Order: sequence, then structure tokens, then C-alpha cells
Amino acid sequence: MSLTVKNISVIYNPINQNNTFTSGDFISGQVLLDVVKDTKMQSLSVKVKGKAQVCWSEHYGKTTVVYSEKEKYYSMERFFVQEDKTHGNDLDMLKDPSGQPYSSVVAPGHHVYPFTFQLPQDHFPPTFKSAIGKIAYTLETKLSRSMRVSSKAKAEFHYASSHVVSNPELMAPQYGSIEKKMKLLTSGNVSMDINTEKMGYCLGEGLKVLAEVQNNSSRAIKPKYCLYEKHSFMAKGKRKLHKRELFKEEGDSIEPKSKNTVTKVLSIPPDLTISILNCKVIKVEYRLRVYLDVPYASDPEIKLPVVILPLQSVSGAKSDTNSDFGIWNHPPGGNVNPSLPSMPPPCQFGAPSYYEPPPNPFPAPGCPGSPAQFAPPSYVGPPGQFGPSVSHQCLCTTRTRTSNRDQQQSSEPGRQQKMSFLFGNRSSKTFKPKKNIPEGSHQYELLKHAEATLGSGNLRMAVMLPDGEDLNEWVAVNTVDFFNQINMLYGTITDFCSEDSCPVMSAGPKYEYHWADGTNIKKPIKCSAPKYIDYLMTWVQDQLDDETLFPSKIGVPFPKNFMSVAKTILKRLFRVYAHIYHQHFDAVMQLQEEAHLNTSFKHFIFFVQEFNLIDRKELAPLQELIEKLTTKDR
Repeated sequence: MSLTVKNISVIYNPINQNNTFTSGDFISGQVLLDVVKDTKMQSLSVKVKGKAQVCWSEHYGKTTVVYSEKEKYYSMERFFVQEDKTHGNDLDMLKDPSGQPYSSVVAPGHHVYPFTFQLPQDHFPPTFKSAIGKIAYTLETKLSRSMRVSSKAKAEFHYASSHVVSNPELMAPQYGSIEKKMKLLTSGNVSMDINTEKMGYCLGEGLKVLAEVQNNSSRAIKPKYCLYEKHSFMAKGKRKLHKRELFKEEGDSIEPKSKNTVTKVLSIPPDLTISILNCKVIKVEYRLRVYLDVPYASDPEIKLPVVILPLQSVSGAKSDTNSDFGIWNHPPGGNVNPSLPSMPPPCQFGAPSYYEPPPNPFPAPGCPGSPAQFAPPSYVGPPGQFGPSVSHQCLCTTRTRTSNRDQQQSSEPGRQQKMSFLFGNRSSKTFKPKKNIPEGSHQYELLKHAEATLGSGNLRMAVMLPDGEDLNEWVAVNTVDFFNQINMLYGTITDFCSEDSCPVMSAGPKYEYHWADGTNIKKPIKCSAPKYIDYLMTWVQDQLDDETLFPSKIGVPFPKNFMSVAKTILKRLFRVYAHIYHQHFDAVMQLQEEAHLNTSFKHFIFFVQEFNLIDRKELAPLQELIEKLTTKDR
């Protein structure tokens, strides 16, 4: 502010207790001006405007790309003083209370300039603010003087559209149905029909859900309910998505071979953001997710749209029934299946020279992008989280010690079919050749024992050392097994892990890994994730092929340093899991492999915990996921 202009500000008069305006309302206020001496004004104006804008940046290697976009709704400007009327007319000029034009020269002291605008009758999205986007409605004043920098001030006011409350689509009942046939450890089938009274709900209102559940499976199931929100930001053809679980509730168990009708009333939190569906750059959406918690199987679910409305009667302005929201409805019996969510963007990341993590490197559970999203097999999280697990009953991976690589890659057809059953049609794609154990060997018998115990569904029992067996032999067989599993898992997402998308090998924003093998590369080097994993898997292959480290012949003892080598292998294989979870879980979701990834990782964690094979600090990048995966199995 200049020495002449002591203060300039703009204020407005509230019209209701909520201090909220809507379409067609009149907004009145004053421009306040304090000057210390006679002041000549070229112009003094006040403007009311509304616009939405988003802006965020993303990093691709050393390149930073800024995404920004604006959507303007209206802008109306009126002048108290305007000497140059080239760009205006008399209709834009405001008069003093006596009906006379304002003087362009003001004396020292305090001056008040009243104004009134009528907001446009069109319906606009409500006020919204976040770190990367906002929808703002403002009053702005500007004082221009010759040879001086203009003096400006502004005040924001809250806007909410009232017309959607009477929209008939919002009052229509919602329906959804699903039926699922159980496989593996649970037999039979379950079905669920969901009904809600309507789509639109005011803040604080009760959302009544009627569920008819038919449980023809062999296990008790439990209906669960989750309300979550989605914030979408769009710019330059790019979409950035934030998701957050608002609350989660559950109903009573439904026993096998029974049918129940369950009614649940969920309270809409009173402090939610109003739904925004009529903005080109920002959307705020809500979903009700109703699902059945089925032990040892993926949970069948139904998602229904929920529109959060403002409290009724935000003002006296009239509303119409034409919706700008583009709201959809679903016919009875129709499934509701929104598209899969996006995961947070790639982060920057360390190391055989491993960096000590802080005591709590992750934000609170439920925050977008946090490892609270890693949903274990028995944990039901909000949509888009790491999904359920499947049984390892059909997982058969093998280890061989033959020197002929062609023999190593020609495994039995039965094993290939089992791997295909677990990993789907993509199972034929591996990152490195599989390892196979010849039939008839003692290690082959150990592998068959592991398969049998995995098929029981109890992973804790499956990793225990069989009675009378050698610990080194057991660790060797399982190390090869995990190499094959990770080899298969990473092979499914190699198209998504490139030099450009993953310029460093990382596991979240706090963990970066550098490669060194002590032989070919003695000093740790920083490299891309695909390069690091290629180094790692090649190195592991070389260790598994070394008969002095992993002997396959009966009577040949394991070396004294075997356990140390096995620990290093497993520690490094863990980093591939960590990289997939943090950087490529969206790709895993697209491929519908999340259940396989979760179960494989759970098996891996139980094994290394059983024999204390990886230090706890090495597991820090996925510690929260590990705790959730293992809590219910203790």
C-alpha cells in the first residue's frame, strides 16, 4: 500500500446464518478507502467473479511437468470512478446515495462506496479448496492512479447451488446386485441385492441400505459398508485422483446355507464437501461400497453413487429441476462398477547402502497414497486399496541344479498349468527363466510338502520347518520358490516399469536402493528400477546356480556362509516387492493380480519372520502393510 492510500478493502453483507449465496441472490457490500491526503483517481472499480482452477506438478526423471487449467464462470465489473470510458459505458457506472456521480478526487479521511450485484441465474459448482485446486467466488476492488501501481483488495464469499435438491434423479431409488461362485478354500456361492432409497443426501442425513444376502457357501460371511470420496483434478488431458475412506461399518454374520435381509442406516458426516459434478477441472464424488467379507476369497462388492447436497434453503432464490450435474441412475438389478482408481504418482527414492528410516515414515492410515492402502487378505479397505489374497494351493515353483539351461526351462506341463491357474494368462511371461527341481530328489519331496501345507490355507504352518528336516535345505527350497514367485510377479508388470517411469529404484518417497554385488560392481551405483532389478535377478540366478552355495546332490553339505547368502538374497528380493507395491500397484490392479501379489508377499513375510532372515529396518518401506497382513494370523 502506498503512503497516500492508507487502506483499501472490500466487504459484503451476509444474507443468512450460513453466510452462503446461491444463483440469483443479491450480494451487497462496500469498498472502504482510507487516504492521508487529497488523491486523484483514474478509476475505482469493484468486480464479482467466479472461477475454478487447478495446478500441480509431476516429475519424470529430471523433467518437471506442470499441469494447470482454469474454468471461468462469470465476471461483472462496475465503476465508481472511471475517467477513461473507452472500455466501459454509463451502465457500468455506480452513483453515490444521492444519485450523483462519484468525484475522481477524494479528500483525506475514510470513504465508503456501497455496491450491489445480482449473481447470475445459472448454476455453478460450489466453493471448494484443496492443495492443488479450488473453486472460488470473489469480490475484488481496484484503485488506479496516474504513474502509480494500482491498489487492490479482494474478499471471497461462499457459494452453493440450491437447485439440485429438487432434481428427480437424486430422489430415485438405487439398486445393485451381484452373485459370486466360490473357489479354492470356500465352496458354493453367495449373492447380494442392494437397495437404497435415493441418491442424494443432505449433510448429516441418514443413508438407509437394505441388503438381501443369500449365503450358499461353506463359510459364514459378513456384510460391510464403506463410504469413500474421490477428488479428481483435470488439466491438459491429465487426471490426478485423490481418494479417502470416510467411514466403515459392518453387519452381523450370516451363517452358511442361509438367507438374511439386513437393514443398515449410515449417518452422512455433517462436515463433508458438497458433491461437485458440473465442473470441467474439479470433481468431488462419493461412493457407497457394500461388500461381503468372505474368508479366503475375494469379496463380492457393489458400488452405488451418492450425491452430497447442501443444507436446504441456502437462500430464497428459486431453483429449477434441470440438472447440470450429469448424474446417472441404474436400473433394478444392474451392477455398478466404476473404473479402477489411480494410484499416487511416482515418487523419488536408496540402497545396499540402506538409509535408516524415521520412526514413523508414513502418514496416518486412510490418507491418500499412504501404505494404509495396502489391504491384506483378511483386511477390507476402501476401494482402490490393495485387494484380497488367494490361496497358494496351486502355486508350484521349483529349483534345479543342472548345468544345462535348456533343461532348467523345460518344466513339467502340470507345473506350468498350476502357475497359470494362479497368475492367469500372463503367467507365461517371466522376467528371468524359472528354476526347477528334478523329480526324485529330496528337495523335490520338500517342495511337495510345502505345496501340501500351503494348500491347507494356513500360511503360518506352511513355513514351519518339517520335523526331522535340515534348516539349510528348507531355506534353500523356499528361496528358490520365492525367486520364481517374484520373477513371475515382476514379469507381469515389466511393460509399466521403464527407464522413464522409474528412473531410480525406489520404494516410496523415503527409500532408494543403489546396486552393488561386491564383484562386478563393488561401489554402489544409482540406476533405474528395471536396471536394478535386472542386476538383482541375474545375481540371484548366479547364486542359485552355484553348486558350492546351493548344492543339489545328496551328501554334499551346505557351505558355512549359506545362511548369510540366503539372507542377502531374500533381503534384495523384498525390494522388488516393495517397488511393485509403491510404484506399480495401479498396474497390478489393472491386470487384476492384486490377490496373487498379496498372498505371495504374505507367504514371503511369514517365512522370513519364522527364521529371522531379514532385519526389521530392511522391511520399513512396507512395515504398515506387513502389520496388517500378519495381525489376524498371530
